[in-house]
Amino acid sequence: MSHGAPLPGSYSRASRTRMQFTIAGFLIVALLLSGRLFWLQILDPADNASKVLKTSVQAIPAQRGEILDTRGRVLAHSVERYDIVVDQTRLRKGGEMRTSFERSVPTSDGKTAKETVTVAQASKEIAKILGIQQQQVQRAVTGTRTFAYVFQGATPKQKDEILAVRMPGVYADERDERQYPMGSVGGSIVGYRNQESSLGGVELMEDKTLQGTPGKRAFQIGRDGIRNPYGTSDLQPAVDGKSVKLTIDADLQAYAQQQIADATSKLNGEWGNAMILDIKTGQILASADNVTVDPNDLSRFKGTAGLQPMGFVNSFEPGSTSKIVTFAAALEEGKITPTTPITTPNRYTIDGETFKDYEDHPTWQRTAAGVLARSLNTGTVQVAAKLTPQQEYDWFRKFGVGQTTGTGFPGEQTGIFRTPDKWDPRQRYTISFGQGYTQTAVQTAQIYQTIANGGVRVSPRLIKSTVDADGTETPAPAAPAERVISEKTAAELNRMMENVTVDGSGQTGALKNYRVAVKTGTAESVGSSGTYDAYTISFAGFAPAEDPKYVVVVTIARTQEITSAQTGPVFARIMERALQQRGVSPSTTKPDLYRTFSDKTPNEGSLSH
Repeated sequence: MSHGAPLPGSYSRASRTRMQFTIAGFLIVALLLSGRLFWLQILDPADNASKVLKTSVQAIPAQRGEILDTRGRVLAHSVERYDIVVDQTRLRKGGEMRTSFERSVPTSDGKTAKETVTVAQASKEIAKILGIQQQQVQRAVTGTRTFAYVFQGATPKQKDEILAVRMPGVYADERDERQYPMGSVGGSIVGYRNQESSLGGVELMEDKTLQGTPGKRAFQIGRDGIRNPYGTSDLQPAVDGKSVKLTIDADLQAYAQQQIADATSKLNGEWGNAMILDIKTGQILASADNVTVDPNDLSRFKGTAGLQPMGFVNSFEPGSTSKIVTFAAALEEGKITPTTPITTPNRYTIDGETFKDYEDHPTWQRTAAGVLARSLNTGTVQVAAKLTPQQEYDWFRKFGVGQTTGTGFPGEQTGIFRTPDKWDPRQRYTISFGQGYTQTAVQTAQIYQTIANGGVRVSPRLIKSTVDADGTETPAPAAPAERVISEKTAAELNRMMENVTVDGSGQTGALKNYRVAVKTGTAESVGSSGTYDAYTISFAGFAPAEDPKYVVVVTIARTQEITSAQTGPVFARIMERALQQRGVSPSTTKPDLYRTFSDKTPNEGSLSH
């Protein structure tokens, strides 16, 4: 046995010593871990949970419904878009902006490899995808903010390509973007939205129907920011909004917009409106303004011009188109018949107030129908004198003057119509020919719809139906109907209005193949100085007179043109387009006209106003 050999039993003693130390070490570590676990799970479980896991709630946006025209054509819809945003701090290291970063790229063998790319190069790639300047991207990603926009409104394809660049901190927020495929066709009716809310039109009026109900998704996220695959996840599905189908016919709307724009420009008017109303249903087929917003590009419009539909929000003194209400009241009260004789000098004084007609003329022996045909103020105030002020007021109210029509359209005006105790001596009579109060074009259309519909008013409406996400269509409730005048009175007014077309001031609105019942109107218009310095000219009527289908009202405000005959051709073209487009057969009978003179003078048949 050599001297260098260990003594028997010495190896086992050393091994045992080392083993004891090892076991002791393990016991100490285990004790520490157990203590920490006891602290985390028993003494402070809430604090541990907040550090290890957190619950994140993610909103699931509901798809906003479409806005459709009466034939189902899309006027407004939402498309998937993304805002490209950046957490600028992810591109910083040690307080300084990084100049490069590492990213994974696919290789030809289907694997991935690491490459280093400069921030400038990545910015150039993103800029090319978006079609913007590289400097714009670099400015957006440079800084210390945790949130900044790089670009708003990227397409899904652009979003995928940008995320593939893998620039640290750059990500995409999904949102819906509202688009309006028909642009300015019915733009102020359809309305418009920004990214947050609806601002006008049907978008605002039917916002609750269109927006649907967002859903929710809840899940747990670890401290590393990664979703825990074993965490709970609760899903409340989003309920998509319903689509809203309007009564507006996009073809008629576009045609009427062009016609009223041309006419308003030609007559140098401040604004103009043309409205088409279905007589039986009250559906508004068109409400066209001379200037209409394109909701895709609101930046072109300053102030409110073109943003709001003038047929609903602009009120004006209507002039002689409202004489029809005075005659309706007198007929209903039994004060006149269509053939009641009325002596009409060029000037007429009553209760100390003198009224005159538009043109000088000799004293005529007219019938009531003849007074209406030639739109004579001197004869109309004599008809009004047969009514008490309260009767006159009540009948105008029955026809809807001074109150909304019930469309529900945001901002619809009632006009101004004071009670008789607030009328001055002159206003007591000017009311009868449409001066001294205001109304809107849609109120005028409602008056003529009532007469054309045999005396039954059907409230105008813009909503035809709603359409669920699964395609189920639910008609809107029928518009309220109310009898205003007797069927007999309505028929008499219809015939009297045909006299206007054939013998009086409405000849420029006549149609070759259809019988038309019309009334013209010219009213003085108050300017910013508070004085009358312009005119509002109107043309209202319906066709075919023997079986009325549609009302058309044309209004051009604040023009220097004094004769409403200028609006007749616009009325005629729009009415003819509506009748032909909707397949209404031409008239096959001749009008049964009243005599317009109470003496032996024959009806004019060729005069114009």
